[in-house]
Amino acid sequence: MNWREQAEALFFIDKKSIKEISVEIGVSRKSISKYLNSLTTYNDERNYRKIINQKKRKEYKRNWDSENRANRYSVIDKDTIKREHIMAVSILSREKYR
Repeated sequence: MNWREQAEALFFIDKKSIKEISVEIGVSRKSISKYLNSLTTYNDERNYRKIINQKKRKEYKRNWDSENRANRYSVIDKDTIKREHIMAVSILSREKYR
């Protein structure tokens, strides 16, 4: 099995990236990319992976927001507002006198 067949199998069957294939086979990323771009099914697989990664990223951001942002603004009282005001004043005065 030559490196082209290995690269094709790793990309389409094992769903590995070009960088991972390069490390595993020992061929440059440029050579692997050039070969995969010559295949007719490459663009379909690439677009499919883009969509999957966009969905993963969106889900990750949603989870991060729900974990981190909800707790940040849960308790707003007089002391919190005063502390934020003092921080804002110090930042603005520092910018003014630079």
